[in-house]
Amino acid sequence: MSNSSTLTMFSHIVSRLSGRTEDVAVEALGFILSRSDSARRALRDMLRDILQEEGLNIPELTDAATQISGEEGARPDLVVWDQDRAERVLIEAKFWAGLTEKQPNTYLERLPRDEHPAILFVVAPRSRLETLWPELRRLAEPYFDWLSIDMPHDAEVKCSRVGKGRWFLVLASWRTLLNRMLSLSLSSGDLIEADIRQLQALCEQQDQEAFLPLEPHDFAPEFARRLLQFNSLAYNAVERAKSRNIANTKGLNVTPQSHGYGRYLRLGSRDTKAWVGAWLGVNIELWAKNRETPLWVTLHPKGKNWDNVVTEAELRARLGNEIWANTPDSIPIHLPIGVEEDKVLAKIVDQLQEIAQKIATP
Repeated sequence: MSNSSTLTMFSHIVSRLSGRTEDVAVEALGFILSRSDSARRALRDMLRDILQEEGLNIPELTDAATQISGEEGARPDLVVWDQDRAERVLIEAKFWAGLTEKQPNTYLERLPRDEHPAILFVVAPRSRLETLWPELRRLAEPYFDWLSIDMPHDAEVKCSRVGKGRWFLVLASWRTLLNRMLSLSLSSGDLIEADIRQLQALCEQQDQEAFLPLEPHDFAPEFARRLLQFNSLAYNAVERAKSRNIANTKGLNVTPQSHGYGRYLRLGSRDTKAWVGAWLGVNIELWAKNRETPLWVTLHPKGKNWDNVVTEAELRARLGNEIWANTPDSIPIHLPIGVEEDKVLAKIVDQLQEIAQKIATP
């Protein structure tokens, strides 16, 4: 049997029978990093290249292990130690699971404070980078001052300095990391090559498959209940927005789209009579491709039945370019975690009010 066939069989079995593909990938990466000097050198060299403009030296990485709990109960997927036994790199490995309440801030706080850089390294499928990076930044920005490092030559690596010290948050694709490891293992004669190739095959499958294998939890009532709750949040948020005089729905209907449930409204200011037609609801397509949130507001400045006051050019000027999340007409509405429904609704309406104020302000 060819090596290629073996790799395909391995990734096929893992993704369909284990039900815990991320856990398998974490253990495989931990096995490789704990056994291979060249794999650890590849990780260190990759991080050095990313941080080269900072002029900081990353010490030699000497060992790695999975699931090491910290004082605050934080347990990143992997800890990579340096020669002084400092936790120089914490690795969080992702395919499609969401971030937990401890990610990324508790892990960032766990990084050592010394003269060397320390890194929280998140690895994910290439196709998820554009949604995961703004979500990581959004969660961390309230707690840290940021200085971004631009990576114009590599779309599969993103990096930001965290705070004013020597902490860094790095997001990279599985492909970039494993290619670096494979290249160095081949040049050094390291016997870990076959293990890296097997993990590569699994990660490529996760990145490329349009239909992810179904798992039992996909059919649980909890999933359906959550979708219904998202629908309810959209409807009730519009009602609250109307009470703040930033929205009206006269003559407009609750109108599901092919991508999800939602309702039409006019968003802006009753006082200044500056309105733009909009649709607020669950947009599964944008959720999957653009930002990690189910709720979106789509603006329709050209709608023939909207009676808009604000033109498309004025709308763009007032809202700016960053708010659109790489879409031509839609804005993500982020939901807070770990709070009751009333606070979730308040946060949604606060975001709608911020948008409405910009619409109404020349």
